[in-house]
Amino acid sequence: MIRIHSKRATGHYRAGVHHGPTPFIWRDDAFTPEQLRILQKDPQLVVEKVENPAPVNTPSKTDNGTDQGQAPTGGEEGKVALEEAETSAKKGKKKDK
Repeated sequence: MIRIHSKRATGHYRAGVHHGPTPFIWRDDAFTPEQLRILQKDPQLVVEKVENPAPVNTPSKTDNGTDQGQAPTGGEEGKVALEEAETSAKKGKKKDK
């Protein structure tokens, strides 16, 4: 897994993704090898390979149902993301009934 965060408080875009100041854990296949090289060379980002990350909140789908591939590493931002994902999922189930 790959942990990435921006050194900038406002975040930083690279490889088609906004990387915020809060670290996120990405699956190993979330980026192509070329994208990973670009991310690692970017001085505005901290990119780390992590073997056994601490437990994370892992909302696996965005509101539109697509796989986002990232998981907040916890903390308040991760808690909010998980709550939003759960609320969205509950709303979707109610609409299906």
